Amino acid sequence: MDIPKKIKIYQILLIAFFLIPLNSYSDNDIFFGVGIGSDGISAARLSKNYDLGSFFETSLNNSSELGLNFWDGDTDNSDSESSNTSLTLSHIISYEFESNFFLNTGVGLALLTDNKIGDRNLGSSLQFESRFGFGYRTNNTNSSVNIFHYSNAGTANDNSGVNILMLNLSHLF
Repeated sequence: MDIPKKIKIYQILLIAFFLIPLNSYSDNDIFFGVGIGSDGISAARLSKNYDLGSFFETSLNNSSELGLNFWDGDTDNSDSESSNTSLTLSHIISYEFESNFFLNTGVGLALLTDNKIGDRNLGSSLQFESRFGFGYRTNNTNSSVNIFHYSNAGTANDNSGVNILMLNLSHLF
């Protein structure tokens, strides 16, 4: 992907992320995450979680998350992009149990600026995101460890997928 096109896509992603209403920043639902993944891929994630209440009147919590991801990958092939950016929208179900610990799982869609990262060919810029995590929350902090899997789910000929282990933190100031 040429540089001017990539800069334009970055601008669109940043504008889309920051169009979140300013009053939505009042809770500890803005997260920053760092992670490592397959084949030397590193990742950073900035996300906003929207609490949707209980899941069908159960003890499960229902939420959506809008995320902006920055990926960087090692590459031996000069034709491959070494970095990528994605905008994700996910649906998350979580269960809080004893002493503020919780488990979460979710699925969503990710739109990437390119269909390659490092030496991996993801097949398309549209990826499905699945996750599973474990965390701890208090009144003003939230931390979790998540495993993310990105794949095009067989919608393209190439589908190498990416797994990323990520530590997410949030703190209300």
